[in-house]
Amino acid sequence: TKESDYLAERLFTPLGIRNWWWEEDQAGHTTGGFGLHLSTPDLAKFGQCLLDGGKWRGEQIIPAEWVAEATKIQMETSPFYPSEATEDSNGYGYQFWMCRRGGFRCSGLFGQLCYIRPTDGLVIACSSSTTGSKALLDPLYEVLFKESSVRETVASERDFDSIPVPVGLASGGRLSSLRLEGIHRCIFGDFEEIDIRFHENELDLSLLRDGREYGVRAGYESWVCKSGDGTGVGDLFPFVTHEAERDDAPAWDVRKLFAAYAWTSPTNLQIETRELDYTRRCFIDVRIGGNYAVYRVRVEGMYCFPAPSELTAILKLG
Repeated sequence: TKESDYLAERLFTPLGIRNWWWEEDQAGHTTGGFGLHLSTPDLAKFGQCLLDGGKWRGEQIIPAEWVAEATKIQMETSPFYPSEATEDSNGYGYQFWMCRRGGFRCSGLFGQLCYIRPTDGLVIACSSSTTGSKALLDPLYEVLFKESSVRETVASERDFDSIPVPVGLASGGRLSSLRLEGIHRCIFGDFEEIDIRFHENELDLSLLRDGREYGVRAGYESWVCKSGDGTGVGDLFPFVTHEAERDDAPAWDVRKLFAAYAWTSPTNLQIETRELDYTRRCFIDVRIGGNYAVYRVRVEGMYCFPAPSELTAILKLG
């Protein structure tokens, strides 16, 4: 029996969490410390269960005594973390971090967060891409301690509308648009071919690297969602332990990639991507000079060392 099977029986199934998966090592063991794929609303269910002392809809799912011990200070962390730079200086329980304004949290890489504050019955779950919990908790505290009430909200794909898009023009001019149409072979860099095709306020980009095609569809002044099969441009940058893991997603885990673009000048095209419930953010910068185009593709919100977090290529146009 896998470790994840035990957890499914004892925790996920009672909470009504049906769609989840946990990455495994090459021996088939659940990684445990990371690699859990869980939707944001389902993470909030886990937080609510903790808030209620391990109960879910009247049923004791997790022993109340363990919840009480796990969510209080078991180790002082202030000697190891500067309070002005991190939220991790307020003490540690059993896999839970204590918070400076009360409560506790589960913290994942790049701002994956479930914040629970029993004093006022608050649970906040968040999937984001930041430099850590402090970047989220500082503005959260500003809202919590200035507002008299907290409104319950559920994140959805519509929330992408509030994320800023690249600012610029829909077109870089007729010359640059025509020069970027069709397949172009790279003369230097990390890609064999690059293809950009423009439609009405949308573009399709494909990159060929090591015989494998990576793609994205982007909208002008709006985030365009592309879901289903295919390899998104973010897959150019695997997680640091990728080679040691078996992380093939189940069939139900349909990736949703959002992208937007703008010409910031007649010769400079910028594309940004986001992924629903993923931390990864990709930035594609295309600069045209004379008969050449320089492509720079980089990623944030991802530990991919020693693999590169940035790829480049030079194309000859015309």
